[in-house]
Amino acid sequence: MPVRGNVVCSALSFVRNGGLQFRHCLESALFCREHVVVDGGSTDETLALAAEYGCRVISQNVQYLDSSGRIIDFAGITNQAIAAAQFPWMLLISSDEILDATLCEAIQSACENTNPGVFAFQRIVQVDGIQKPFSSVMSNQQIRLFHRDAIHGFVKRVHERPSLRGGIIPQVLPGWMNIPFGPATDMLQKHNWYLQLEIESLPENFGYSAWIKMTLNKLLRMIWRLFRIIYIRATKPWSQCLPPRYEWLDIRYILLLIVKSFRRNLHFI
Repeated sequence: MPVRGNVVCSALSFVRNGGLQFRHCLESALFCREHVVVDGGSTDETLALAAEYGCRVISQNVQYLDSSGRIIDFAGITNQAIAAAQFPWMLLISSDEILDATLCEAIQSACENTNPGVFAFQRIVQVDGIQKPFSSVMSNQQIRLFHRDAIHGFVKRVHERPSLRGGIIPQVLPGWMNIPFGPATDMLQKHNWYLQLEIESLPENFGYSAWIKMTLNKLLRMIWRLFRIIYIRATKPWSQCLPPRYEWLDIRYILLLIVKSFRRNLHFI
């Protein structure tokens, strides 16, 4: 059985049937003294792997799931994991993500030598095991390491994020978090689910002016990403660029969000 490290940090993962790929996540976070796995009813080797790596497994709270066991409140599940953690420093790592050695060392240093705070990781996409450093479809940085006293908790049912306490400014750690992209068809299903949750999360009083504001913001983001797609393919080796099928998924998401929010949630005033 792998031996857990001594870094006073709780790794947090929520998973359902993570498969053998889950081992890479568990190996990456082995330096943490604790790994809390919030399981959604796995029936594959996920639970056996969690036991092999000395993880503490808890079940996902049904109030954050639909009748088929899919997560409908990602912030709720994250807060459940935070509440279960034994240590004040917490590392949020998804079941398919991998930390490189530089980032692992930086996390250890942050947990041992700093006051309560939050830290963002630089992220890089992998497709078929090959890194694709040039992409327009995802944020290059995301807060994944935080101290319990630095946040109020996580907010938003989908695209969840931490709510920071006053005076807390995120810092960026060196190294990379590798994000393996599965088949585009699988990611399409995830996008469709996230889109449904985002539409359902719009406030009841989401009216004409709010829709216009959101649409302008989303269109500007889409135009910027289209520009980025053209720019990186004109200046970078195509072999290092994210394949277009993945780029299109994010553009599709923005367009559908605009259309569906108009149809379902727009109340004219």
